[in-house]
Amino acid sequence: MIRSASLDDEQALQNLCRSVYDNDYVLNHLSTWLPQGGIYVYEKESRIVGMVRLIFLRDGKAHVGSIRVHPDFRRQGIATALTEYCISVCRTDVVRLAVMDNEVSEAVAKRIGFSPVATFTYLLKNVEDTPPVSLRQGTAGEVLTFVRKSHLFQKSHSLISSSFTFYNPSVENLKDLLMLIHKDNVAILDFKIEEALKRAVQITYCDPDQRLVEGILHVGANKNLEEIWAVIPKDEELINLLMVNGFEPVEWGETIKVFQLTV
Repeated sequence: MIRSASLDDEQALQNLCRSVYDNDYVLNHLSTWLPQGGIYVYEKESRIVGMVRLIFLRDGKAHVGSIRVHPDFRRQGIATALTEYCISVCRTDVVRLAVMDNEVSEAVAKRIGFSPVATFTYLLKNVEDTPPVSLRQGTAGEVLTFVRKSHLFQKSHSLISSSFTFYNPSVENLKDLLMLIHKDNVAILDFKIEEALKRAVQITYCDPDQRLVEGILHVGANKNLEEIWAVIPKDEELINLLMVNGFEPVEWGETIKVFQLTV
């Protein structure tokens, strides 16, 4: 049986997550997520053996994530059932999910009908003191004009990141983000990272431009942040540029495949 999770399910969900990963990041967020709704559980013989989280992205599309199935109950179609349930209740024309180096999860997504549309990667840097850099802040409309011409943006299915979810940018959903411009290149920074446990900013989009990266580093230092996240298209030139500037790849997020289903 699949049902909405309640506040009373928190301990059972913690136990489920620990059975899957010793240090599951979901454990840090359950107490926040449960009151918000969108978590569904799979019960078998009155025991919670699976979970999923359904959220809605900045472009209004649905995202299915945090799928967990107890090791003793795998290969019974539980992940498929939870995903299909979210598709049936989300009432959007597009559903997305992200898979991090997991062939089984990729196979489940494809079997349901999802198609891979983009590949991203995750790098991280601790903030350090950085000299000031003068860059112009752009408007959403101006930045979108540049971004839509970018090969990097086009090969990523016109998606940018928000934590580990992905959406199509628009003038409306970019208005709360910081946008920097250097010549014809742009960087988009997001300060609302749901899964960050430290004070952080996320690079949601960045053209391969040294001056922009220097500006991002200064923003992190100037705002007294602790970390800079980069969840970016898996592009060799951009990755190498960030690594030269002190970013380090995060092993479990080296390959993030974005899947999309049109309902």
